[in-house]
Amino acid sequence: MSVLESVDVPLELTKGKIDELRDFLKISLSIANAHTVDFYTCNVWEQFIAVPPESVLSIFSSKCDQRVASENRRTQSCQRRGGKDRTNFGFCDDTKRLVDVAVFLDAAKRHTLPGLGVCVLLPKVLQALRGHQSIPPAAEDVPLEPEEFMNAKKSHEVQILSGVVASLAQQCGVRQVIDVGSGKGYLCSFLSLQYGLQVYGIDSSSRNTHGAQERNRKLQKYSRAYQRHHNARTAISGGEQGAREQLQEERDRSEQGGEQRAREQLQEERDRSERGGEQGAREQLQEERDRSEQGGEQRAREQLQEERDRSERGGESEERPVQRERDPSEQEGDGDCVVGFKPFQGQDTETLTMLLEASVAMAPVEDSPKRNVSDALSPDTGTVSSSPESPFPFLGVLSPELVEIPPPRTPPTQLSPEERERRKRENLERKGRGSRDSLFSPLTSYITAHTELRDIITHLEDALLVGLHTCGDLAPSTLRMFTAKPELRAVCSVGCCYHLLSEEFDPSATECPTSQWGFPMSKHLRDLAWFCGRNARMSACLALERVSAGGGLPSESLFYRAVLHVILRDHYAAFKSEKRVGNVYSKSASFLDYVRRALRKLGLDGSKISDCLIQGYHEKYSPRKQEMQAFNMLKVSLAPCIEALILLDRLCYLKEQENTCFSAVVPLFDPLMSPRCYGILALKNGASECSKNKHS
Repeated sequence: MSVLESVDVPLELTKGKIDELRDFLKISLSIANAHTVDFYTCNVWEQFIAVPPESVLSIFSSKCDQRVASENRRTQSCQRRGGKDRTNFGFCDDTKRLVDVAVFLDAAKRHTLPGLGVCVLLPKVLQALRGHQSIPPAAEDVPLEPEEFMNAKKSHEVQILSGVVASLAQQCGVRQVIDVGSGKGYLCSFLSLQYGLQVYGIDSSSRNTHGAQERNRKLQKYSRAYQRHHNARTAISGGEQGAREQLQEERDRSEQGGEQRAREQLQEERDRSERGGEQGAREQLQEERDRSEQGGEQRAREQLQEERDRSERGGESEERPVQRERDPSEQEGDGDCVVGFKPFQGQDTETLTMLLEASVAMAPVEDSPKRNVSDALSPDTGTVSSSPESPFPFLGVLSPELVEIPPPRTPPTQLSPEERERRKRENLERKGRGSRDSLFSPLTSYITAHTELRDIITHLEDALLVGLHTCGDLAPSTLRMFTAKPELRAVCSVGCCYHLLSEEFDPSATECPTSQWGFPMSKHLRDLAWFCGRNARMSACLALERVSAGGGLPSESLFYRAVLHVILRDHYAAFKSEKRVGNVYSKSASFLDYVRRALRKLGLDGSKISDCLIQGYHEKYSPRKQEMQAFNMLKVSLAPCIEALILLDRLCYLKEQENTCFSAVVPLFDPLMSPRCYGILALKNGASECSKNKHS
């Protein structure tokens, strides 16, 4: 058994968990499918809930609800053993109303993905994918910091998912990645820049594609600048560290050998004194006298000559640098130097170029016509002239071999075939070195399960399919494409926008999709003709973790909309819940202002109802606001259960395929930062070592 197979969830176990979820949702899904707009017009609270709203809210606010739920479970178990089983998951069997909130909440928690125990944790998946291999190497020497150019949520998602994708690519031995629904291209850019993968980002919006391309270009510039800055900073810190280490070594050596060297030096001085004595002193004194007599007159004559020369040149000595004669001890080829300066050596060519360009740029236009560096050459010798008439007299202080002007560039038409071929090879090599800059290719196309990828990607090889928060039917289309295309070796899909899914067996569905239905995918659920309903899928998009952490729900705006619906029912003929007023709440200063704006948005006559009457509706239903708050909390509790059914249906579909050797639901992200945090991973037979064991 391979490492991947050891963490895989079998198909039969997946089907069993789906059946457990179905049993719970058969009873509780009515709460999720209740429309908030109809809350007061249909008296939803009385229809589905048999306890006061204060009791529901107190359980949610209490930190001891688990203890209460445990006690209720024991009571329920006793009732069943005594033949008095009249409730199921907290709902009354006769009235179908919720009578035990604590039991319901406990059941909801047990029917989430973590509660069902079907998830494979990310560390286990990465360990199974990598095995004894190292972490996929980064293409950049310096790791990118995505939080520098993304918000915190996107940075969190991109860093984690890119690591998973890189590990999948390494496991499958592929270099191409296809990002379906790539949007702004953040994941594509990071995969190409950080991991050196060839990424094709496909999006149906040309605006997104163009924006992704432009954003990637800027990220490349940022990446290079960031790397240079990082290297410079590392070099500085490394230099300081090296200096400190060297200083410490010197100190250690000094401490270790100090006394020994001092003793040896003292002994040498004593020996020298004893051997030389007075004789050495007399010889040294005579030597000094001879040197003084021989060189005295010569130095005096040289000094006198220098004074005469300086006097003859007059003021020129202050404007032009004073030169000296070369001392015989100096090396041959140093050339004449300005006092206090050294001639430029070979490594100073950059400085020389800057000086030449600066001298050309600083030449005054009004004094002379346009001058080139070649004007500084002497017509006789071809070297730099330092005469006052030269347009660049200061160049005379430079070594002649450094000031030689390169020959003019030969036009391409005059190049020999060999030279043209040589330059062509150099250009190709230069482009090859910069090929990383073109690793991300944004493409515009509408993707379905039947899309032929080779029509979009010319040089398609074996690749990995990825989707980060692919909306609606695009997520199931991605999985169907993976199973149908032999060149796709693995898939990593994170879906979202469950309310945009098309349901095959929903009786209220009005539109048929252009390709295939988005839900259900698995044969197991399709045989049961299961459907959730649009409102339930809307509820699946709610974020329980954020609400539990104090995020709350926009209860005030929902309350306004529900009371508005009562007004529309009582005074207008347009009160169907499909009517939408848009984002009117955010622009309204009060409930009265909200209703007036909404009536105008719906094209209704506002004069039919007075301000006093509108305010009366608000006062009438305000005491019942807690009902809506409590009901919405119950809906939020069902959100992860509905999401679990949708994702397990997709997982079951992959496990039903013969060409898939591994598939799993993996929690990837922090749900507080990214509520749609689950990814579906799958590998095909032959994409990993698990395929070898599967058929052995």
